Amino acid sequence: MGSKDAADRLRDEHSDWLCPIDDDRRTKTVAFVSDVPDDVLDDAVGHAAEERSERSEGGGQVPLSDSEKQRVGPFTGSNNVMKARAAKGVFLDAGVDDWTSWYDPELSVDEHREVAERAAREDGGRRLDAGDDVDDQLARAQKAADAGECDHARDHCEHGDPDACEFLKDSCGYADDEVASLLEDDRDVDDASEQDTLTGQEQGALSRAWSGYKSAISDLDDAVDTVREQRANAERAFSAINAIRRRHGQEPLHPERLHELVDDLAHLPELTTLDEFDDHDAGEFVDDRDDGQTDLDVETDVRHAQGQEARADVEAATEFGVDDRSDASRGVENDEEATEQRQFRDAAQGTL
Repeated sequence: MGSKDAADRLRDEHSDWLCPIDDDRRTKTVAFVSDVPDDVLDDAVGHAAEERSERSEGGGQVPLSDSEKQRVGPFTGSNNVMKARAAKGVFLDAGVDDWTSWYDPELSVDEHREVAERAAREDGGRRLDAGDDVDDQLARAQKAADAGECDHARDHCEHGDPDACEFLKDSCGYADDEVASLLEDDRDVDDASEQDTLTGQEQGALSRAWSGYKSAISDLDDAVDTVREQRANAERAFSAINAIRRRHGQEPLHPERLHELVDDLAHLPELTTLDEFDDHDAGEFVDDRDDGQTDLDVETDVRHAQGQEARADVEAATEFGVDDRSDASRGVENDEEATEQRQFRDAAQGTL
């Protein structure tokens, strides 16, 4: 249960089915006997779900800026992004602005509620002053939330995300020159004479290549966070499934599909040295108006047949997590069949 009071209420309602050995009223975990009726178990699960829903209404999940992730990370073990987001919502709901100073990775979200209340009472917590009227408190809380969003958008804009750059100008008050400075190339070309050796076409290609790289890195960074979060979610959910199965005398299941996906991630092709790319790869970013090419239009780029086939092999290998695929003719149908063969199917639960 989410709180000890809720656990004790559940104990009082179903005292006849409590396990006299395992149940401890000092904890929030309620232990029933093995032959507890289904309706009692369903009632307990329903109470727990209702309480979680009520708790989530206060604060909820609030996105983290990149700087906040750095301050409350690393996200390993019990310290995960979802808990940090929920804790941030708890602190903001309590009126605490500087929440990262109070965050404790060892505490649960519920335990952070007590910390948030204490932080709101103390002068050193950069709290939202309780003496302010409601409008002032809401304005300051919104300012703190907007600051996090602007910080997040700034990082994405630096990596070439045009929507993030537009958000900085429209919602965060950034001037055009400030946004332009964020988009400056990170290449180490300070020598003016070296700059002069580049033609206008080459400078345009270099700028587009940097933008493409920054955008890809930004998306990859988000994808890594998503993978970590969803893996933790899947592990917790499957643990709950097996816990319920054990209560009913059923054998625990094994999350085959989860292990296969994690294994696929561990066997992604190694990053090749960037020195292997030649002039033909650079040509993808050259805006050759005479040849009818458009900016970063890789699909319409006129390539040699051999180079195109080799690139298809690399893309397929990256997508499906194998690095020894040599037959570029293998299509989506065969890949789907291979995926279906890897899936674990349980008659009651479906594909796991």
